[in-house]
Amino acid sequence: MVVTPPTIGFHSASTQSIANNFPEWTKIRQNYTSTGWKFINAWGMALESVVDNVTKNIYNMHLATSDLLENTSVYTVELPDEDILNKQYLNILYNSSFCIKDASRTKMPAGWTLGTGNDVETIFTGYAPAVGALVSNNGLLRISQDIYLDNTYYNSLYASTYIKCATGTNVKVIVSTESIDGTVLASTGIYTGTSPEWTRLSIGLTTNSQLYSTTFSVEATCSGRVEISSVQLQKDILTEWSNNSNDVLPFTDAIPIGNIVAAIPKNTVSKRIPIFPVETEKDLIYASIPTRIESSIKPAVELSPYAIQLYGRRVSYQGEVVSTEWVNDDTQIIERSVSPTIFDYFGKYNIRELRYHQFLEYGTTEDDSVTITPLATAIRKDILYVACKEVSNGTTIRTIKILIPKSPPNQKTYLESIIDFDLNLFLEGTLGDNQITNEEISTIGFSDVGANWLIINTTANRRFYYKLYFDYYYFNGTNNRFYFLEKYTNSRIAVI
Repeated sequence: MVVTPPTIGFHSASTQSIANNFPEWTKIRQNYTSTGWKFINAWGMALESVVDNVTKNIYNMHLATSDLLENTSVYTVELPDEDILNKQYLNILYNSSFCIKDASRTKMPAGWTLGTGNDVETIFTGYAPAVGALVSNNGLLRISQDIYLDNTYYNSLYASTYIKCATGTNVKVIVSTESIDGTVLASTGIYTGTSPEWTRLSIGLTTNSQLYSTTFSVEATCSGRVEISSVQLQKDILTEWSNNSNDVLPFTDAIPIGNIVAAIPKNTVSKRIPIFPVETEKDLIYASIPTRIESSIKPAVELSPYAIQLYGRRVSYQGEVVSTEWVNDDTQIIERSVSPTIFDYFGKYNIRELRYHQFLEYGTTEDDSVTITPLATAIRKDILYVACKEVSNGTTIRTIKILIPKSPPNQKTYLESIIDFDLNLFLEGTLGDNQITNEEISTIGFSDVGANWLIINTTANRRFYYKLYFDYYYFNGTNNRFYFLEKYTNSRIAVI
């Protein structure tokens, strides 16, 4: 399986404007696949960003065209214990808290591989040490992570996990290594006693060599429900659980504060909410990619949903400028002109998911086992929301995928899904006499009345309501304060 790294850059309309200063017969002006066009696209992308910002500022000068979705308030919490700022991130494993999600259809945290035939889910209720826990209701579970160790010298490795299983507990922690000379070492720890409360299982492995790679895995064959949390792999010592300094959302640049920042509800029934760091104050204020999309009841006010698909522009080599929109057909996302005709197609794109693959290689792959069909599109704050129907291994789900509505460079035929969310919307099955049997999502939209509402309509004239949440924090080191976009009512903010 070939993993393609994330796309860097985009096809800039400003590049064509620059190229149009060359004679009309030149290849650099006529053909965006030419070497010269690609070269000046580096400047064109920067110029396009300036054009976008200036256009937004002009629109915001007038009430009728101002951005009503812009964040206008933040919430603050002061850090009481400055010692946490000196924390060392000793865990080699990525996403050991299970708080960063993988593609929705996997039901797994990012960076982790699930054993064949296992059925698990990630939960955030109860008192799991690391906020999140993996749960198997039938007691069968195998998760693993492969890691390159860059030929670093290790005296020993220590592995651990927390376990919770009331009956018939049989859990193994396995760590294996391969040194640069090909030597393979392995160690296994087994826990067989009952563990109705969280219990830690740990093992050590003496290596005394330069290690090329390691594989960490947890296996459970229990007679009932089993929960796994706070997995850890450390060099030379065993300490209390900690995370990895890379445990941030892959589409952000940030350094975490503590192991996890989370909203902890006052009751144990409500789920705990992990909150993710951003690098700058500007990143917080202009955050546009949701971290949660959750189903909700119909609000008391009428939302009057609308869908905008207009975004971007194209410039021809003759200097003609046309606005573009992003719509779906039966199988692809289409970038097309808005006027004078909607039949000018500039690009047709499949959807690929940005994910972590084996050895934590981040990127996209051609996955023939998954069929992704776009059903509806809408633009919100320069982000393309796509409602999709996904079929994988005989299972059908409907998701919202988050994409950047910009033409990819180098003639790529796909757009990347940054993150997606399972709508838990099951439209198959037996319906009433007054409902059509092939009900499907028809449109999606947003509202100026409720800025964070997503409204989904179906072909059976049904409407579903979802809330968008932006669980981000910015930490200001000058006053030791956290700033949040969400107001976590009836919860306390914990820095673990």
